[in-house]
Amino acid sequence: SRPTRAGSWTDPTHGAAMTLASSLPQRIDANWAEGANLGGFPSAISLSPDTWYNVFLILKIDSAGMYTVDAGFDTSISAANLLSDATSYSYYRRIGSVLTDSSSNILAFDMTEQAGGSVEVVWGTLPVLDKNGAVATASRETVGLTVPTGYKVTAIINARITGGSGGTIYLTNLSQNDMAASSTAAPLGQLGWPSSGDVDCCQVRIGTSTSGQIGARGTSAGTLRIATYGWIDHRRA
Repeated sequence: SRPTRAGSWTDPTHGAAMTLASSLPQRIDANWAEGANLGGFPSAISLSPDTWYNVFLILKIDSAGMYTVDAGFDTSISAANLLSDATSYSYYRRIGSVLTDSSSNILAFDMTEQAGGSVEVVWGTLPVLDKNGAVATASRETVGLTVPTGYKVTAIINARITGGSGGTIYLTNLSQNDMAASSTAAPLGQLGWPSSGDVDCCQVRIGTSTSGQIGARGTSAGTLRIATYGWIDHRRA
């Protein structure tokens, strides 16, 4: 289960405000039913291992103008499957995303609210090693990160470069043009190692594509390792 914390949100069309006076636990392993401590999963899809699920608040307004807020999970970015079960609910708001493990349990994470309504999310277990191999030099490669997909986030990654004869690594948002890294001219890079056997490490925050990918390109051969520490969810979708 995953408790939804107390707070206030607005649906994407700004048509209704949703307020929770207290936390609302919902189970991901049972079909959606109205009310706390019940199922939150759509009947049209199956709970699967190693899968991202968006977490939604949903709201209905009855004929007397009374508001009821509930919650649930969905692979759809617009809560389409969830709202097919919650037929009397008309409004939704995505408030986060969760990832299941190989046994379809939700992986542990910690979430901290930021100014402006975004949240910083970090993995509660070890960061995931998403890249461990040769540096691309002729053109950038795409590196898939362990972050939500379907919308853009700012990934928080730990990067390490070693080997080769020395050089620079440039990590990019895929919305940018592919540009060669350089130690002396723009766009420069985030990592650099002076000679064979030397190592450089740093933490980088960089925007992803909706597929959870970034770009990486270096000036010379080496081994690049990237571990996903977490991400910033701007909660715009």
